[in-house]
Order: sequence, then C-alpha cells, then structure tokens
Amino acid sequence: MNKSGCSQGESPPGTDGTGSKWMQIHTAIVKLIYRFNFCDRNPSWKPKRWFAGQTVLMLSMVTLALFWLSCSRSPEQRQVLARVGNRTITWKYLQRSFHLDPKWGKGLSRAQAYWNQLNYLIDQKLFAQQAQAERLNNDPELAARLSFIRDKELIKALYRKEVASRVKISEADYQQAYLKSKRRVKFRYVATGNPERAQQYFRLMSQLPLDKEISPLDSSDEISLTDYMSFGDMDEAIEAFVFDLKPGETHAPVRVADRYYVVQLVDGQVEKFLSRMELAEKKNRLRKVIFDRRARKIAHRYVAHLMAGKKVHLNGPIFKSVAVALSRQIKEKFAEPPSFPPAVNNQEIKEVRVALSDLRDSTLVRYRDGVVRVGEFLQWLQSIPPLMRPPVSRPVQLKNALGILVRNKYLLQQALRQHLDRVDSVRQEIQWQQDALLARAWLKKQQETLQVTPAEIEQFRQGDRFAVVKARFGERLDDELLRNILLDYKLSQLKIRSARELARQYSVQVDSLSFRQHIKKPEQILDYDPIPVVVREYFF
Repeated sequence: MNKSGCSQGESPPGTDGTGSKWMQIHTAIVKLIYRFNFCDRNPSWKPKRWFAGQTVLMLSMVTLALFWLSCSRSPEQRQVLARVGNRTITWKYLQRSFHLDPKWGKGLSRAQAYWNQLNYLIDQKLFAQQAQAERLNNDPELAARLSFIRDKELIKALYRKEVASRVKISEADYQQAYLKSKRRVKFRYVATGNPERAQQYFRLMSQLPLDKEISPLDSSDEISLTDYMSFGDMDEAIEAFVFDLKPGETHAPVRVADRYYVVQLVDGQVEKFLSRMELAEKKNRLRKVIFDRRARKIAHRYVAHLMAGKKVHLNGPIFKSVAVALSRQIKEKFAEPPSFPPAVNNQEIKEVRVALSDLRDSTLVRYRDGVVRVGEFLQWLQSIPPLMRPPVSRPVQLKNALGILVRNKYLLQQALRQHLDRVDSVRQEIQWQQDALLARAWLKKQQETLQVTPAEIEQFRQGDRFAVVKARFGERLDDELLRNILLDYKLSQLKIRSARELARQYSVQVDSLSFRQHIKKPEQILDYDPIPVVVREYFF
C-alpha cells in the first residue's frame, strides 16, 4: 500500500492547496449550514427544518469530537509520525535523520524535503523488518554488531543516570569560568614519561632565560611552545597554576595521564572588558568545559568503586604475543578531521586473527568473575564500528583496551540490574541504530544478486543517456566505471520495487496531520543544499 496515499516524489499531505483534514470538514459543514438556511426561506421546505438542524448539530459535534481526540493525545503520541509494521518514526527521529543523513536538496519546499526524509526512514524500517524475517540477524558477525549497539546504549543510559544527572552547575560557576576565560597565556613545556627526567628539566628551565632553547634529554620526550590558550584549552591540572605564573617562571612537574609536564610561562594577557551579553554568548562553551571536568571526576569515582575487588590480571606471556602481533599488523594512524581514519580497520583485524589463530582459546585476562580469551577480544574489536575502535597498536594501548572490555562487562551488568533496558527512550534509540544496520545488511544482500552484462553496457553506450554520462565523466568513463553506474541504477530501482512490495506486507500508516503540524513554514523553498556533517560518536 502507498504511504498515506502518496508515493515518494509526490507532494506531502496537506501541501496541495486543499488545507488540512479539519479545514475540509469545516468547509463542508459551512456549506451544509448555508444550504439549510436558504431552505428555511422557502415555505415548502419547512417540514425539514427540525431534521436539518439536528443533522448540522450532529455533524458539528462529530467534528469537534474528532478535533478534541486529536488534541487530547499525549505528547508522546503526537510525536509519532508514522507506523511501519511494529516500528514507529517520531518527529525527533525524523529531525535527526533530516540533518545528519539528509536525503533532500535545494529547490524543494520544506514540507517536500521532510516528506522525502520520512519516506527514506519508512523504507529503512521495511528493509530492517525483512532482514529479521530472513534471519539475517542470526549471522554471527551481524549479531555481534547488533549486540554492541545494545550494550553501548545501555552503558550510555547508565552514564546519564549515575554521572550526568549528578553534575550541578550554578550561576556563580559560570561567572567564575567567564572571568578565567578573559585570561590568556602562552607557555613552553616539556612532557616526559620519566619522573627523574622531569625533575632535571625543572632545574634546567628554572635557570634558563626564555630566549634559550631546551635540548631533549631523551628522544621520547616532547618539547613544544603553545599558542595563546585560555580557560578550557588545556588540562585542568595545568590550568590550576599556569594563570598565576609570571613570565619566565617555571612550575614544578605535574602529572597529566601517564606523562609529567614541566611548564614555563612565556607571556600572559588579561582582557578587562566584561559584559553580561558576552557571558550569555559564551555560556554553552563554558558549560561544556565545566560539565566535562565534573562528569569525568564523578565517572572516575563510580568506576573505581565498581571495579574494587574485581582482581583484573593480565596473562603476561599471552599478552606479549598479542601485543607483538598487533604492533606488526596495525599501523598507527594520524589525521585531522574530517578524515577520521579508524584506529584499527577490518583488514588489519583479519590479519591479526590469522596470526593469532593458535592462541584463539588462550586466556588473555583473568578477573574475579571470568576470563577474556584472545578470540573473544578480537571478536569484540571486530564488533565495534571502525571509527569507534580504541587504538591497540602499542602495548599500553592494548592494556587500556582490555581494561575497557572488562570494565564494560560490569557497567552492562549494572545497567541491566537497574532495568535500563526497559526504558522506552533507551529501547527506541537501540532500535533506531539496529534498524539502520539491518537495512544496510539486507540491501547489501540484494545488491550481491545484481549483475551488469557486457551486452547491457554496450546497449547503454548506444542509448540516448550515454552522451549525458559521457559529458559528466569524460575520459574516465571506461567499462568498469560504466558497470558501477549501471549497478547503482539497478540498486536504486530495486529499492523502489522492494519498498512497494514490502509496504503491502507490513502495515504502513502515516499521520499526515501530525506531520504537517510539526513543520514550520512548510511552503518555504529551500535555497541551499544540506551541510555536509561528519559525525563521530565517542564511547570509550
């Protein structure tokens, strides 16, 4: 069946000039009232007055009742725009998809753009449910990725409950942070992993003037000069003292993570202009800095309490073998956004699995309630979306990753004990992400059935559309590129056909009134294309 009587590409409900359903009903009643008033002037119609009046009254009451039912729905019900089988699409979900995964372009009205996005999500729900019907979710690799989504969202829900909800920020906190943000400092520093060398650098820098360079005592030590920095631009441990230093003054070593920093102030500036308007403009940034710092401390205490007595121990010989294999097969990757290369890609994991096949069942970590074997660790790494994988190419990184794996097992236990898997918003988020993954898996399976023969390529070369494609791609248009273009076309047609067929199998209902009410300025023509957005979710 069609979605709300419209197929993709047609105008969305309520945008054809006829107005909403309620306006149409209201207009019909007005016409009836006009007709009966006219009849009252004709004596021959007088016997019908009572029936006519009762009919108009009844229709008016029905209209008011329907309107009341529409308005009396709960906020959650009004949020639901479409139901696809056993799935729902809410306004919040549509908005997120509209901005982060846009399927629209300039030249459309705002209502048409949202309608295209809604149809995309409806198709996604259809494909996801069909993937489940075909039991694609039983594939071990896909099942592991689906489980990771569930575990991740449950742990995030636990974080919101146990950490985020406990962070309190007062107006005085904002004002204090604002005053700190008016101060800027420039400093040079040395970072070393050795506390004895840190003391040597401190004595050396305390005697050196600012115009003298510092020579590293070890190749692993870092020496650098910063740009001007302000509140929130540096670690809190350095920020605690650096604004109070005088130019040329050196502070004793301070530990940040696994390194020791020696800081020497080069210059400091203070902006004296203060205004409430500027404070209001900066409030969001200040809140992020304050929130992150306080949440980090609360989270650290929570995890420390949770992991107390868990007796986590590495199996030294096996750990060393795994670390060597990872360092050989995985290259460290450094790049600026928006490239975001994954710390570990799928091919690298595959090569590591081959190299460690003999150790698959060997114990890598022991903890109070169980063990982590080499095979389980590599399967866990594989199940994580590439851009979210922790780095593991160095022994210290591997150790941290194993700590994350064991810690998350206990965090997941806590989330389940608190029944966070029963919270509607959490279940909905899990389903949204799992449906996107299931839909991609189903489409990939369909795509593997598509073929383009040499005869089809030759037929296309002889057709009218070839000149247009040739003008676009020029000399790059060889048979391989042409085959990919035709495959993309076949896939797009397959999506359309499949969506129509599946819409007859799964019930599809669109609340056109709710859809229309949520869109501000629905007739406005969009004179811009979607802004490309690179989204990277940080979980660890």
